Amino acid sequence: NSAGDSLITKMNNYFYNYKPTLIAIDSEDLQSGKSIASIQLAIMYNEDTDFAKYIRWSFEDVAELYKSLYHCVLIEDEAQNSISRFISNTQAEIIQALLTTFGDRNHILITTSGNYQLMSFLKQFVRIRIHFIERGLADIYYPAKNINNSRILYKRIDTYRFLPVPLDLYEKYYRLKHQYVDKEINRRINQLKELNGNIDINSLIAVS
Repeated sequence: NSAGDSLITKMNNYFYNYKPTLIAIDSEDLQSGKSIASIQLAIMYNEDTDFAKYIRWSFEDVAELYKSLYHCVLIEDEAQNSISRFISNTQAEIIQALLTTFGDRNHILITTSGNYQLMSFLKQFVRIRIHFIERGLADIYYPAKNINNSRILYKRIDTYRFLPVPLDLYEKYYRLKHQYVDKEINRRINQLKELNGNIDINSLIAVS
């Protein structure tokens, strides 16, 4: 359709030049198909359905991909930021370092982060913004900047329907995601247990 054609054309324009490139996928609703959309785009451009090679759940892990991958679409999924809404200074520095050196390796990075603090920081790098308005349906925005104003605004240019992926790819994605998320959640549960074990409950009870 025309929306798809314009989205693909725009991605082609950015994919074959040497500038920091970021596709940001966000939504009003946490469960809107952001991750599946990112996988669809990456599979199409990487021409490789083995997305385990280029999807990660933190920017630190994405940085590791630069050692082995070149000229491809990488994915940073939102799992880490869904677990923790706080972005540290170190995390921000890693993100900035990744984006400002993309020209050397000609990558596109897709992030599905729902963290508004992070998205505000990344705004200057965004070349395409995909904003889901309902599951599977997204408005496509391009950044627009007035020569007399440093503010970056988004111009909506299309609405695009992302179709479901085959069930085997869907299941593969969630197996990978659980491997990361379950490990991280269990780590934080153990931290909480250790913290509670060091607290004297009696000291928290007010003496009447």
